[in-house]
Amino acid sequence: LMLRANLGLYQATKDAAYLVEAKRLGQASVKEFVRPETGAFRDEANFSHLLVEAFLELYDVTKEPYLLEHAQRNADFAYNKVRDPKDGGYFTSWNGQFPSKEERKLLMANAPVA
Repeated sequence: LMLRANLGLYQATKDAAYLVEAKRLGQASVKEFVRPETGAFRDEANFSHLLVEAFLELYDVTKEPYLLEHAQRNADFAYNKVRDPKDGGYFTSWNGQFPSKEERKLLMANAPVA
């Protein structure tokens, strides 16, 4: 959210310091939130979708390819590892224990992926 806030402030004020901070937060987010073994964000859909949106918004301004690449890797991970191929629903847990033992899928786990 801080990345998006700084980007929004940059777009509203054209103060380059806000863009510098948004870019710093983008790089820091990769270090902190991307699982190297999967390329996905470490948190579940409820947080990951916010970071994907922030990366895509920052990409629109900076055109830095790493932002688009990480958003795509996260989407690929969700589709390939979190989606139940039987019904197309997404499990709540993104912990890598697949197939999940969840009996039913929650709307809150599926809406952010969409």
